[in-house]
Amino acid sequence: MALLAEWLEIGGFSLSTPGYTHTDIAVLLDRADMRTATKIIPGGPGAIAFPIRTTVTRKVLPLVIFGDFDGAGNPTSGGRAGVEANIAAIHTAVVDPPSTAVSADGTREAILHLAGGNKTARVRVVGPLTLAAFAASTYRATLDLEFPYGMFV
Repeated sequence: MALLAEWLEIGGFSLSTPGYTHTDIAVLLDRADMRTATKIIPGGPGAIAFPIRTTVTRKVLPLVIFGDFDGAGNPTSGGRAGVEANIAAIHTAVVDPPSTAVSADGTREAILHLAGGNKTARVRVVGPLTLAAFAASTYRATLDLEFPYGMFV
């Protein structure tokens, strides 16, 4: 059950629900980071430029976690307990590394659902889910995402 018209899912886990949602997927629409090198020729003019290639790209995805509902939209027993349950669900589904039986390289499939069509990428969550209390039953959070092959295609 997606809360927003455009949303992200990682490993089949939607990050747009009544219990938690991303606040800005625009950061995921940017191009991949690039790498290149230039070799200076000793004693000669100029340099040799090597091809520009996409490289590992890191993005920070902002989230808001609510305590009044779970990920399926069911009311929870209490605001703080609901926040803790939603944080645990995000940890289990997205933050904790996948087993090697699921993914040998530690990545999960991410699908960015957009109005113009879906885009896919392999993604790894690096670092912890960074949390900040916003209100009694609402937390702000960020997920640090690493795209080993650049970005969404």
